[in-house]
Amino acid sequence: LRISVLISLVCSTVLFGGLSYIVFYELEGQRLHSQYDSIKGQFAYAIEHEIEDKKNSLVVLSQYLKSEFPNASSWPNVAIPMDTFKKMTDPLIEMGTSRTVSYSPVLKPEDVATYENFTYSFFKEQGYPDLGVSDFGKGVSARNTTTGDRYHDVDSSSAAGSREILVPVHQIGNLDQNGAAIMYNIYSEANRAAALDFVLDCSDASDCTAVTDFIYIVQDTYFRPAALMMHPVFGFDAKGDNVTTGVVVAVFNWDDVLQNSVPTYADGLEATIISSSGAESIFQFESGEAILKNKASSSARDSFYSVSVDLQHTSFTINLSPTEEFIAQYRSRGPLISSIFAISIILIVSGIFVIYDLAINREKREKEIIAETKRLFVRYISHEIRTPLNTVHLGLQVLHGEMTELINSGTREQIQEAMKEWTKFIADIDESTEDAITVVSDLLDFDKASNGMLSLERGIHNIYSLIRETIKPFQIQAKSKNIILNCESIIDNFNNNDRNHNPKNNGSHLMVHGDFTKIQQVIRNLISNALKFTPKKGEVKISAQWHPDSTMSDKVSCPSNFTPCGSIIVKVKDSGAGMTPEQVGQLFQEG
Repeated sequence: LRISVLISLVCSTVLFGGLSYIVFYELEGQRLHSQYDSIKGQFAYAIEHEIEDKKNSLVVLSQYLKSEFPNASSWPNVAIPMDTFKKMTDPLIEMGTSRTVSYSPVLKPEDVATYENFTYSFFKEQGYPDLGVSDFGKGVSARNTTTGDRYHDVDSSSAAGSREILVPVHQIGNLDQNGAAIMYNIYSEANRAAALDFVLDCSDASDCTAVTDFIYIVQDTYFRPAALMMHPVFGFDAKGDNVTTGVVVAVFNWDDVLQNSVPTYADGLEATIISSSGAESIFQFESGEAILKNKASSSARDSFYSVSVDLQHTSFTINLSPTEEFIAQYRSRGPLISSIFAISIILIVSGIFVIYDLAINREKREKEIIAETKRLFVRYISHEIRTPLNTVHLGLQVLHGEMTELINSGTREQIQEAMKEWTKFIADIDESTEDAITVVSDLLDFDKASNGMLSLERGIHNIYSLIRETIKPFQIQAKSKNIILNCESIIDNFNNNDRNHNPKNNGSHLMVHGDFTKIQQVIRNLISNALKFTPKKGEVKISAQWHPDSTMSDKVSCPSNFTPCGSIIVKVKDSGAGMTPEQVGQLFQEG
């Protein structure tokens, strides 16, 4: 049963520990998915609003330019005072979280010279005489695709689009960081030109915003995928119809867009931006920043969340994927610790159960020992009482038999002689009754022994007298079985060179230190057993022999008044069947 219980406890421990691990692991997984779902929802919302805010900032700037310069005929030679432009564009840049915003007029080749004279005069008046000056000098610039150097662009030969026009950057926000873009012809690069053509072809001002594909911003010291968002500026021609007079542009980097769209604790997420042309850029969030990667992480999960940015001309798909680094933030040793804790609890409870079971078994064994002790005690007491009572019984039988015989046929002299013997019998019977009374007194000592209060009444006693007195009650029992009961010898083994040594010494002067009654009980039990197992006409011999100190146990101390000091060995020998080696091995054992 205990083995079954232990096996059940082991199985329960493994099962409970495993379940605890699974439950806590699933709870961490739910927390992970909940957090990821929250990030996804925030991400989609932030991306949409980021793009929408940029569009709105361009619409505001476009409307302002249209209200300030409504006549198309005044373009391209228009300008806003630098301080006014800064005050207006700073909040627009903040509104759209862009790097900058700018506007550019649309020039025909024949208008370039007049435009350049107007623009540089305006810059000089505003206190910026060196603004828009390139290595070649003043003028609209384009970039040599081979060398990367700027050159003076005076006609439409650099046009990368379908029109023979120039679209130079006229005024730009955050001038200190973006002044190098002034007078640069954005129509001279294919990505920009494609978006510009869409804007210039558009006639509905509410839906004419376009975004370029990935581009490189010259102000960046390392490659950061960027894009330009463009919106037309309309004016009225002589007939009162809307015509496109210029474009407003918002410049932004995709890493800024991503950083503004996820919380700072989203480390380990991977974002892949794919344009409609198939170009892609991969970013991973680290310490709250979107870092450009050369390739997708091998630990990115197959499942991802997609956000589509659908704009005119170019659209983008942004895939958000969790990597192992992200997942690791939501995985801990909690499941393992909880499993160990659960197993520990079960083991502790099991230990308590085992200790309780051992305690119960110990108590049961103690009760069994107590019951066995009581049984042995009853047997011992019965034996102790039976011996003197047998003597009394047998003595009375012998006395009764002799008295009956003498009464029927004995003479006066025989009766008187017999009465002398009867007196001795009665004395022996009286001693046996006293022994029985002593045993009954021992019953009273049992309570003392149970409470640990029993003590030995040690004294100095003559061994000769003790043995003779112990033998006397057994003479009647021995006589009834025709057994010779005799104290063979009490030998005093003093050194032969001792001047007081007497070879005929019967040992009557030898003294023993101990409890008289307890010593008698031991010898009485030996004699009783010897008489019990000795056949009729057998013989029981009692002998005692003194030995010097060398044979004494280390646990026995010698009284100071004993000189010399040693030990006495008492032997009881009978002519019975004896004991087998197995029976000898059981001597002095419980039971």
